[in-house]
Amino acid sequence: MPNGGIPWKRLAAEAVVIVASVYLAIVLEGNAQAGERAEEARAALAQLRDELREDRADIGDVRAEQEALSGHYVALLDWFGEPASMPGDSVQVSLDHVVNSNRTMFPRSSAWTTMVASGQLTELGDPALVTRLGNLYENINPRLIYNGEYFDSDLSVLAFGSIVSIWDFHAGRLLTRDVGALAEFRNRLRAMYHAWNQYYLALLDEYEAEVEGSITAVSEHLEDSGWESP
Repeated sequence: MPNGGIPWKRLAAEAVVIVASVYLAIVLEGNAQAGERAEEARAALAQLRDELREDRADIGDVRAEQEALSGHYVALLDWFGEPASMPGDSVQVSLDHVVNSNRTMFPRSSAWTTMVASGQLTELGDPALVTRLGNLYENINPRLIYNGEYFDSDLSVLAFGSIVSIWDFHAGRLLTRDVGALAEFRNRLRAMYHAWNQYYLALLDEYEAEVEGSITAVSEHLEDSGWESP
C-alpha cells in the first residue's frame, strides 16, 4: 500500500468489530432486561398466590358463618309457623344473627390488577395459566361479588323493612299476630333462606374449587420455572 493511503481493510475490520460489539451489548442488555421482567412477573405471581391463599382462608370463615345462619333461618321458619309458642329470647337471638351476621366474599385482586396493568402476563410464557387466572378474575370473581351485593341488598330490605315491622327488638316480642302479616314475613324469610343463604353456600363451593385449582396451577408454574419466593 502506498504511503499515505487509507487502510480500508483495517478500517472495515475495525468497523465490523465495533458493530458486532455494540450488537452483542444490545443483545446481552436485552436478555438481562427480559430476565428481570420475567423475574418481576414471577414475583407478582407469587404475590397473587398469597392473595389466593388468603381468599381460601376467608372462604372457610364465610362458609362457617353462612352455615350457622342456615340453622337460624330454619328455626325462625318453625317459630313463625307457630307464633303462639315461639320462644321470645331465642327468636330475638336468631333475628339478630340474620340481621348482623351475613358475611359474604370480597376476593382480593391487587396482584392480578398490577400484572395486567404492567403487561406481566405475557412474561409468564404460560397461556394456559393466564387463561385460567383470567377466567377466575374476570368472570368468576365478578359473579361472586355481584351475587354478594344482591344478597346484601335483599337482606337490607328484610332487616329494615320486614323484620322491624313484625318484631320489637327492644321488648323482644311480636308487634302483630295478624295471620296474613306473619305469613308474608315467613315467606320472605323462606325466600332469603333458599334464594340466598343456601344458594350462596353452593356458590362458595364452586368458588373454592376454582381457587384451589388456581393455587395449584400457580404453584406448579413457579416450581417449573425454578422460582422460589424469598
